[in-house]
Amino acid sequence: MRTADSGKKQSGAACSEEAAEWRSQRDLLDASWELPQIQTNTAATLKGYLVSVNGYMNMQFANTEEYIDGALSGHLGEVLIRCNNVLYIRGVEEEDGEMRE
Repeated sequence: MRTADSGKKQSGAACSEEAAEWRSQRDLLDASWELPQIQTNTAATLKGYLVSVNGYMNMQFANTEEYIDGALSGHLGEVLIRCNNVLYIRGVEEEDGEMRE
């Protein structure tokens, strides 16, 4: 595959990595009807509405709540999370206007 601006041939591995990265971001945003629960590399678990994600998997959340050891520790509102602070993400469904696992 040739790039439009350089005319140089791009490796197939680089193209497939780009496609996989885009697909994972799109899948994450498409799943935003669920409330993601983010386990950070500290003791905190965050739950909120996913607003955006970039190519480095930095994420922006709205109406975020922080839980420590399973207990609600505070309402944080809008939060930006750097990619290296996330251990895992999983979906949490909403029931009667409240977040639940």
